[in-house]
Amino acid sequence: MEISGKEYDTRWVVIPGQIAYDSEYTSVQIDETHLGLPVSLYLDFLKGKRITGETSGVKAKIEDCLTNAQSDRGNYTLYIKYEGASEEDFSGTTFIDGENLIAEEDIK
Repeated sequence: MEISGKEYDTRWVVIPGQIAYDSEYTSVQIDETHLGLPVSLYLDFLKGKRITGETSGVKAKIEDCLTNAQSDRGNYTLYIKYEGASEEDFSGTTFIDGENLIAEEDIK
């Protein structure tokens, strides 16, 4: 998967009786295909998977996904929660625009 565009949306979390802002919960729009395969073939299997930015080394967990038909912007979207900075220099805390996202386990 490769990040397309630089649109990262944060989310508000609604808890009965209160609203909380989670700055680590955001979204990443991805390309329609990866390695020649349509993302639509495996999008539902991404939920709950952990991913790492190939260049940044930043880690995140995929909480939810939207198809291009569900998205207001017409793009496949992953809702993620960042879990860690780059292990090399700890400077990166978000994915880099255009980098590949690598699943830490097989997608089945």
